[in-house]
Amino acid sequence: MPDQSTEKGNSRPPERGGKKSRFAWFQPLRRHAIFPVLVFIVASEIIRENYPFSHFPMYARPSSGTLTYCYVTDGDRNPVPLMWHTGITPARTSKMLGFRVQEVEEDERRRKKEDDGPPRTDAQIRAEAGAEVLKYLRHMNSKREKRPLPEKIKLVEVTVGYGDGGFTERPEAIAESP
Repeated sequence: MPDQSTEKGNSRPPERGGKKSRFAWFQPLRRHAIFPVLVFIVASEIIRENYPFSHFPMYARPSSGTLTYCYVTDGDRNPVPLMWHTGITPARTSKMLGFRVQEVEEDERRRKKEDDGPPRTDAQIRAEAGAEVLKYLRHMNSKREKRPLPEKIKLVEVTVGYGDGGFTERPEAIAESP
């Protein structure tokens, strides 16, 4: 019996062992170069924000309010390479200042309830918290004998905002360590 695919006018390939698979359309697609990209797109839409996949929405909708960051300067207002001197990054310093401010504010609320002295201003609270941060930085620097901090250092907090004239940066010395 002659092969069915070679008969004149019949262009169908011979069937292999019975009926066709339901997913026969998938075989050529699986071998196509675009297939891994399609799999990735479908998988990322299913997985969404689960680790280690992320769309980073924090960058998609920036805050309209003011933001702050901190750095340390020497007596001549030159920035100090804090990581090299103390092993602590400026980002961690900013977080430490925020936590210390919260602690001092909590202490202030307690003092207010007990009627223990006059209330402190926000500037005084920030100065006390900043002094504690600088004290901690000095302590961490004492563990690095060959990398001394300058004698006089200042903790500077910069407030970044956006207004009618564009972006603004307002640096303010919070605390000073002699």
